[in-house]
Amino acid sequence: MSAFLAPDQNDFLIESKFKASDPPEIYQFRGLPADAKDQRHLLMVSNFINGSSNFPSLISFDGAILRKDDIKEWTSKKNPGMSGALQRFIIRTSVENWTAVTCWGPVGQLNEMTEDLHVGDSVSIRNVRPKSLPEPVNSEENADGVRKFDVRSYLPPLPSDTIYDLDMNNNGQINTLFRQDSRPEILAITRAPPLIGSGNVFPLGLLETMLASLVGKGVNLIGIVKEKGRATVLDTKYGSRVHKMTVRLFDQDCSGLNITLWGEEHTFMAGRFISFQTTVLLSEVRISKDSRTGLPSLASTGKTLITAYPRRLVTVMIFIDLAIPIRS
Repeated sequence: MSAFLAPDQNDFLIESKFKASDPPEIYQFRGLPADAKDQRHLLMVSNFINGSSNFPSLISFDGAILRKDDIKEWTSKKNPGMSGALQRFIIRTSVENWTAVTCWGPVGQLNEMTEDLHVGDSVSIRNVRPKSLPEPVNSEENADGVRKFDVRSYLPPLPSDTIYDLDMNNNGQINTLFRQDSRPEILAITRAPPLIGSGNVFPLGLLETMLASLVGKGVNLIGIVKEKGRATVLDTKYGSRVHKMTVRLFDQDCSGLNITLWGEEHTFMAGRFISFQTTVLLSEVRISKDSRTGLPSLASTGKTLITAYPRRLVTVMIFIDLAIPIRS
């Protein structure tokens, strides 16, 4: 059962807009008793039937922030006077379900709405439009010579192909319910490894011996924070700025392995890590060859999810199936 649901499942409160003609079996709703509205718990909608195009127009639900991407400004190539910004969140609604919510709006208003939101906060998401995740595309260019955009390359593996758009011009909002929500039922969600399938994870000692053979792959790994580097901000050739921090992890079989974390939220999270105490699980870390040294290096990407455990807990390993995942 999701922690965002009340134990009593009678008299559901459903707050959504959908066509009266839509067959009810298209949706599986899970909600709250009607008298629980004052508790600031809202409808949690989950498990749209994959492939259905009969989505409701706008829906609302609660969840916890699993990932927060940097704001990206955009300008339309077809309409040069049109511009704006977007920011993507990965929102977790239960142990089994997490999804992508992309927020669209003017850069100033978007920053004002989201600047105080962080991984671990529980939030109310209002007036979002569900849609199906586009099919994967290759790197070919279209007729205009523009490389095709593959949104899947910017998302971690998701349990469902339903994602959401939040348009600030259409009353879309993300509001904080609890900052760094520490209620036990919420921690059970936010600290469950966000892994698809068997949940395979590399122990650091084994990963260290296999790095050279895994260049170009994405892996899941777990370790204890040994030390943190200094957070830096770099200017890119595109005129944007990107945050960076290196974290060194260790375990009983590895004295230390460096992971480069990219993005403002990842470096913010790393700033809270406590050396020799915080255990972190990282999914979809990319292994590549360092251009200067020629040696394998590890770094977060747009697919990476970070789950932090505040104590050095051996019990974290009970989550882990030590079979080896290899992702291209």
